[in-house]
Amino acid sequence: MLNPQSDRDFYSSALRPPSDDMVFDEAIATTYSVNLEFLLDVSAQLGLSGPSGWAFEDETGALEALGRVSEKLTVYAQKTQIQAPSSMRVTRLVPLLEGMILQVVSPGHGVFHPKVWAIRYVNPNSENLAYRLLVLTRNMTFDRSWDIILNLDGVVQGRYYNVNRPLVQFFETLPLLARSASEKVDIGRERQAQRFAEELHYVRWNVPEGYDDLAFYLPGIEGFDWEPKESKRLTVITPFCSDQALKDLTGYSENSVALISRPETLTTLNEETLGLFKESFYLDENAERENGEELEFAIGLHSKVYLSEFGPRASQVSLVIGSANATNAALIAKRNIEFLVELTGKKKNVGGIDDLLSQDSLGGFLINFNPEEVQEIDNSRKEAEKNAESARSAFIEAILSVECEPTAREDHFKMSLKGKIPLLEGIVEALAWPVTVSRQFATNILHVSTEEIILGEFQLASLTNFIVFELKTEHPEVSVRFVMKLQAKGFPEERHDAIIRTVIRSHDDFTRYLLFRLRDENQIGHSTFTRKIAGRPTTQRSAGDYSGLLEELIRAFCKNPDSLKELSKTIEVLSHGGENEVVTGEFMQFWEVFKSALEVFNV
Repeated sequence: MLNPQSDRDFYSSALRPPSDDMVFDEAIATTYSVNLEFLLDVSAQLGLSGPSGWAFEDETGALEALGRVSEKLTVYAQKTQIQAPSSMRVTRLVPLLEGMILQVVSPGHGVFHPKVWAIRYVNPNSENLAYRLLVLTRNMTFDRSWDIILNLDGVVQGRYYNVNRPLVQFFETLPLLARSASEKVDIGRERQAQRFAEELHYVRWNVPEGYDDLAFYLPGIEGFDWEPKESKRLTVITPFCSDQALKDLTGYSENSVALISRPETLTTLNEETLGLFKESFYLDENAERENGEELEFAIGLHSKVYLSEFGPRASQVSLVIGSANATNAALIAKRNIEFLVELTGKKKNVGGIDDLLSQDSLGGFLINFNPEEVQEIDNSRKEAEKNAESARSAFIEAILSVECEPTAREDHFKMSLKGKIPLLEGIVEALAWPVTVSRQFATNILHVSTEEIILGEFQLASLTNFIVFELKTEHPEVSVRFVMKLQAKGFPEERHDAIIRTVIRSHDDFTRYLLFRLRDENQIGHSTFTRKIAGRPTTQRSAGDYSGLLEELIRAFCKNPDSLKELSKTIEVLSHGGENEVVTGEFMQFWEVFKSALEVFNV
């Protein structure tokens, strides 16, 4: 029962195909917040089946991975909750993520909070379709708090499954929520959401071992709300909670056994609320394994779990996990849009609350909460944090765009921020800059009366509609930094080509990139040849040795000559119509043979 010492999984492993005969086709992910560097990493895993972090070891591989998944992966995230990369070394690839991310808002003036993946897999040799549904309590960030992930695999069958009605509703609603955030949803993303909604209705899910049934709930979407079961015993795990929400939850149970949260959250609760639970706990951040080895978990709790025992002699278990905290916004006013899944089964098969709280399970990492031992709340910091989040929220309603126009300098463009900056109470400094450049290029946007702010002049490859905003409060330790994807105007069509040229800067990069491009998608993750190419300079081979590349070109010509036609466009971009350090004359002579063959066969 949710044992952190044995039942461990990782984001990367959850994205792998369910079997060797299935390959990734497309995916929709929803999250409250998304880190752009994290999304680059995930894209590399999906596009090339590479290990976590591989995207940043070989940019040419990451570039090809993005080419494979850019039209296949859509991420819906709360507006103003995009996080900028912490390292500048990956930012040149970030503009390629612009089409993947759609910002959304909740119509109830709360937040869009679900953390769900639906991944579609196909069998290249048959018409079999499979789906994986990942229900998480974590966002698409590098946060290493304690979280929970539920992995559900299923295949598309020939009949409707009524249990999937909330899933159908959820995915149908996503494009509408994006338009509410002033996003332009292209027809491809619209059709993808509709396709997922239609097919998910036919999926029969494999319920986790020991459980008998499952159900989905959508707090915040009318008609699909969650109401807790009447139970004998209840335990709640939630990083954030409110007095009223906890009071309502405990009203469904005869015995509220435990509340597990963060110490700073427990401090805010009334004594009466804490008294509703037999015990209150928080996680021991200094926990160690039995052998003295430090845990690989990071500090902080982010899991949301509602575990109850019901039925005769409390013999049945209900395990509800997902995105909803025990707060008024999530469970009472239902201003947020959330996603929950409930698993039910016999306690003798899956364990219960006592198993969860035992020393051999989660109980070994818990500390009893004592209000008297908690440090006094810093009210000035709390007020500053409130001001920072209020200022961030003000940008949700702001109508901003970014425009660019050519300058007298070759390959340079002036970028301007258009629109009215909202009133930012409690903010002493506000800056903005494109995510593709460093903070040193930031422009002041506080107390600016005009509706056009010049962000600066930038090279073509640095143009992006991902704009970083940084807001500082009077408290020296409290500020917020976030990215917004703004509507763009005046971006040259050749911007994508310029990005490719910034990544592929040598003949070595070029050769590796071609090899990545030519490998069959269903072989990418299994090819030791491709892995050896990644990170190995081609100059280690003798000059003019294109034996590996020749093999791949011949295979592509025989199986799919159209792919070489597409490759020809990339070669033209990198060669600028002639020989250079990237596309050498020796390679061009080599390539002319294939160009002539394509013309002969009228491809």
